[in-house]
Amino acid sequence: MDFSTPFSFPFIDPNWIKKSAIAGLISLIPIVGTFYLLGWCLEITRQIIKGETVLIPETDFGRFIIRGLKAVVVTFVYILPMFLFYIPIFIGSFVITSDSNDAAATAIMVISSCSSIFATVYSILFAFLIPVTLGHFIATMRKLVQDFNLAKYFL
Repeated sequence: MDFSTPFSFPFIDPNWIKKSAIAGLISLIPIVGTFYLLGWCLEITRQIIKGETVLIPETDFGRFIIRGLKAVVVTFVYILPMFLFYIPIFIGSFVITSDSNDAAATAIMVISSCSSIFATVYSILFAFLIPVTLGHFIATMRKLVQDFNLAKYFL
């Protein structure tokens, strides 16, 4: 693997300044710009995964926004279990403020502490898992779309 490629690929394209400036300006659009930039970056990732010549992609507003939105949905599905760990913490904070029983407050604090430890462990696991998941998503997206004959909707 050539470790200099991530630092040198933008300069291969003679229009790299224009393409990067357009992507940067689009990324300034609230919410939509974030989806666009994520989809744009995933296109570069797809080129690397497929072993293609890595070039800065041309502006394709609709495709990159949809791809970025899909990536956000995939990320949200993986982050959803972490909310289950936070439910006891939120419920416990309301019960502790309304209940003056020391034994119940101690039990709720222990449960909340355990939940926060599990949430921390899951978030660390999530930090390592999501790049792999998004790489797999971008590498297999075209195959899934072709397998289910969804090309008119997603490509």
